[in-house]
Amino acid sequence: MRNPLSMLCWLLPGCGTGTGTKSYDAESVRALLDKDNIGILSASCCDATSSPRDEELKANLLQAMQQAEIERAVVCQTITAAQRHLRELSTSADGPQKQLIANVTTLFQSHGLGIFPLLIINGRVAFYGGVPSVEQIRQRLQRQPLTSLGA
Repeated sequence: MRNPLSMLCWLLPGCGTGTGTKSYDAESVRALLDKDNIGILSASCCDATSSPRDEELKANLLQAMQQAEIERAVVCQTITAAQRHLRELSTSADGPQKQLIANVTTLFQSHGLGIFPLLIINGRVAFYGGVPSVEQIRQRLQRQPLTSLGA
């Protein structure tokens, strides 16, 4: 079994610190929508207190992936970068990707920053509003109902 850390080819330094070029951000947001990747959507650009939760989610995700022997790319992006690029990317998005965009938009409009960090698995929102345990993530890597963890 390879180390899951080797699969983090898309993981941005600091999990969405807002740095990076515009074209890189657009590609990272496009990768966030890819059902073959696992995505973390962060509010670290808007809420300085969210970084520790992002780091805890990343650590739990990596441990769950290792336990489940799953090797997939992980994409981490901020809501600011996602909002900046989703409009242009939505024209080329497929049906499930458009549904993911609509789901995240609806959650954000309803709950604001309380939905972050948000974990996307298999092109669907897996968890939002808190940090799931390693066991919860491991189980969700196999199935996909939408779950609010509460803030």
